[in-house]
Amino acid sequence: MDIIKGLFFILYDNESFESILQQIEIVNNFNYNRIFLRVIEGMERKEYLKGYIYRIIQKVKEKKLDLILQVDEDCLNIMDESVYNLKDLYLTGVSGIFYKELSNIEQICEISYNDYIHIFVGWEILNEKTLKYMGEKGANFRNLSFVLPQGVRVFSGISVDEVINTLEILKGYSSNICAFLDDENGKNRVIPDGISTVEELRGKNSLVSYKILNLLGIRKFFIHGTIGSEQLKKINDASESYCEVRIRLFNNNDELAKKILFSKIRRITSVNRCGVISFGNIKKQMGLSKIESSYKDSCINIGDITIDNCLYGINEGELNIYTRNSDRDERINKIASIIEEDVCLLSYITQETLIKFVLEN
Repeated sequence: MDIIKGLFFILYDNESFESILQQIEIVNNFNYNRIFLRVIEGMERKEYLKGYIYRIIQKVKEKKLDLILQVDEDCLNIMDESVYNLKDLYLTGVSGIFYKELSNIEQICEISYNDYIHIFVGWEILNEKTLKYMGEKGANFRNLSFVLPQGVRVFSGISVDEVINTLEILKGYSSNICAFLDDENGKNRVIPDGISTVEELRGKNSLVSYKILNLLGIRKFFIHGTIGSEQLKKINDASESYCEVRIRLFNNNDELAKKILFSKIRRITSVNRCGVISFGNIKKQMGLSKIESSYKDSCINIGDITIDNCLYGINEGELNIYTRNSDRDERINKIASIIEEDVCLLSYITQETLIKFVLEN
């Protein structure tokens, strides 16, 4: 399944409404195809918020984007009961509904076969027993997506282990998981803690968080709507088939290092017990006769990229990334290091991960 990316917005007042319209114009220039809208209602705002909702729906429709509407008590108060008429909502321009509080399994199974709206439900009901029961009831899993928590308060996101366990439970079903990405650069004034599905990623660079969730197996994303256009573009351009790792060279004039690191997308051959990620021996592969020692009297640090030199005998030409600190070794040339923001990616890279090194200026 291809990665699906969209933006997450909170409609609260006139200021948030204008910001949403501006971001819809920006996002339409990138490969984002959906908008997730949550409404926070106060009785004094009810009437004009109702108008704003329909104007946003119309704008999204004009831009040929999909709109997912979070149907909770606030939204019900504004839109009355029409949110349960799926055909009318579809004709209005809504393509998906998130029932945050919906836990009635029979009702989920029933509405999963509607011909108009994709159904999003909270991940809290996800377990093997429930999925089996839903299967027995004939649920249309292709029309269901499970939404991991939005994590709007510190410590309200889930852990990486919980994400992995949830994905494991869903194996064998055609439904998928949606995650929310924080914007560390511009907190929403209504939700000052940001919005992050995974607690470990709260406040992290949103591009790095996107890569980590991709490595974990998440394929549907909603990104905090306050994110800037530059970061939107970086996430938009990030590959889903390999992991881009940003690095700096130890010597910017090292032509051999450039040739080795930027010539191709590299496949990991092994990850050993000492925390060394190996790309195998690239000496013959690169047509190198000898790799001279460029050893510097310094220790090897987490994120250092190295190549074994001629002093290492049969290991000459081994290209590695170190995921732990290691002692200095004159047989090993340090040629580059992963930038600090991207070092955390090493915890999620596996032997199946394809790596592309990208030079960070």
